Amino acid sequence: MNRQQSLKFLRSKYTKFTWYFLVLGWAVIRTFLVKEIFQKNGVNPYIYLIIDLAASVPYAKYTHKLAVSFLDEDWKPFKVALLISVVTFYAPDIYILASARHVPTSIYFGFFLVLAIFSTAAVISVLKRVKPRPH
Repeated sequence: MNRQQSLKFLRSKYTKFTWYFLVLGWAVIRTFLVKEIFQKNGVNPYIYLIIDLAASVPYAKYTHKLAVSFLDEDWKPFKVALLISVVTFYAPDIYILASARHVPTSIYFGFFLVLAIFSTAAVISVLKRVKPRPH
């Protein structure tokens, strides 16, 4: 797919809708995991879901904008989108860290390991999809 086709694909309403759907669906799935793992340690899964859904909408919007502005080589919107994407990506996890009480070390280790894996996967995914190509 050439640059113009990539931009047309990324800007399509279908692509945007699909991305929002996937991001919001993943938020719901994560809530079930949080309920199973952290509810007994003081994390309210319903508050987590509200935070995650509230963060997911701007996350979907700005990660989409991040890819498009990168391909457009429009660096000011890229930097703004990057900052908002990072903040909204970690907001639900910050809630877990702030509200969890008496969590065993092994659960924290697993939490940070999963967070590192998903953070790395997100960065690699974005870099693969928007890597510069010769003009």
